[in-house]
Amino acid sequence: MEPKRECIRHIKSVRIKKLFKEALEMKKNIKPDNFTQETINAVQAIIDDAEYFKNSYFWTPGGNSSSRKSYDRKHSHDTVTWTENGHDYSACFSVRSSYANYRVSSEYYKDGQKTNLKAIRYSLDRMKKALSNLPSA
Repeated sequence: MEPKRECIRHIKSVRIKKLFKEALEMKKNIKPDNFTQETINAVQAIIDDAEYFKNSYFWTPGGNSSSRKSYDRKHSHDTVTWTENGHDYSACFSVRSSYANYRVSSEYYKDGQKTNLKAIRYSLDRMKKALSNLPSA
């Protein structure tokens, strides 16, 4: 037995109202953006070093132990966290060189889920655009 059309319309309208109400609740719970120019600079440095060290597997570090450690400190970055468009992001980048090779590790997260550099790059572009659109004081 098929339900009546009026009943189906009522069910659909109730579902639409429920979805609309949930969307409004989600909009209220969106976190405000919390990034500054320093955050943008730190994320840009991580992206630049990730691009630079993309093929470092084939490199051989030179110099003595002190210069390798200095090089590691220069190109490693602490974890940077920020909120953009209601999403929590974090990124960190680490370089370690031994006598024989480089070891590069990076971790990128969006809302606690592991992601790739592309998502971080898109977030950086949106942050730059948002800061450039702010009125000057």
